[in-house]
Amino acid sequence: MIRRTAAVILATLLLSTHAVAQTLAPKRTLPLPPPGCARAVAAATPRQDNAEARRLAAQGREAALVGDRSGARDAFRRAAALDPNDDQIAYALGRADEELGDAAAAVVDYCRYLALSPTGRDADDVQQRVLRLSPAGTADAARRAQERFRAGLAALDAGRWEAAAAAFDETVRLAPPAPEAVYDRAIARLRLGRRDAAARDLEAYLTASQSADDRAAVLRALDALRRPTYDASTALVRGLVFPGLGQFYTGRPALGVVAVGLAGAAVGGALYERTVVRDRTFLDAFGRPYTQAVPERERPYVVPSIAAGAGVWLLAALEARHHAGASTASARRVGAAPVVSPRGRAGVQVRATF
Repeated sequence: MIRRTAAVILATLLLSTHAVAQTLAPKRTLPLPPPGCARAVAAATPRQDNAEARRLAAQGREAALVGDRSGARDAFRRAAALDPNDDQIAYALGRADEELGDAAAAVVDYCRYLALSPTGRDADDVQQRVLRLSPAGTADAARRAQERFRAGLAALDAGRWEAAAAAFDETVRLAPPAPEAVYDRAIARLRLGRRDAAARDLEAYLTASQSADDRAAVLRALDALRRPTYDASTALVRGLVFPGLGQFYTGRPALGVVAVGLAGAAVGGALYERTVVRDRTFLDAFGRPYTQAVPERERPYVVPSIAAGAGVWLLAALEARHHAGASTASARRVGAAPVVSPRGRAGVQVRATF
């Protein structure tokens, strides 16, 4: 019975801690939209079969042919309102805006065209128009954002975490929201021990990249980052003060109740009494021996129960210390470690163990 009890507590406590490793690789490219286009453009949805929109678009083209630029733009605007996912209407409206000298409106319409048809037959022409119509310095900001992103990657590969974080900060400032730079900044901040800031960066990355392929892996890393850490010495001391107290401290009250219950069972075993009848030899008044059955009370399990209770107590304290130490080690492992890719290129990875 005592051996079974010890086996139960040992198995229960040791099985409570396990680890799963998940690796997050840094982003190596920063895809930016044409300068002047907003990054957060909603993905295109299927075009609608809108007869009225087609009629208005045809009306706009006829107005453009006869030189009625304002009439053409009005028709195209009404058509775009009815069918905002028609790339040709977006392109025609952009041209009408541009011919009327409304550069800001033209850029918006051209960017919508690029979002709807990034590889369309007019895409190259539209990108050039966006570059020409965008405010001065916009194209330079995109170029500098790419430069700072590459500098951040170089610093990340070299283990210069502060420099990497600063470079990615500048990238995000130059080309918001730049989710790839935000993601890589999280790696640098993890290596700097800034867990809360890194978690915020990963959350921002997921917000800006709703359809990211690595979404599940990032969510697991976030879960690991949000888990609390515990001091191993405190867990051990509390576990030695009272059985199960270390488990309560490390946020596992159910396991603490198990430890208290097993320790209580050991105490109950030590206090258990039973009555037995034994033959005892006595001397009568004349000095002659005689035997008599005498009832006696005994505690047969005192020693093994004390041993089992002490074992449960000690095992629970040690397990609490182990769990607390593992939580701290896990917190350290949710960081970036230098790696070499199969092609021999130096890099870093984020390893989240939880």
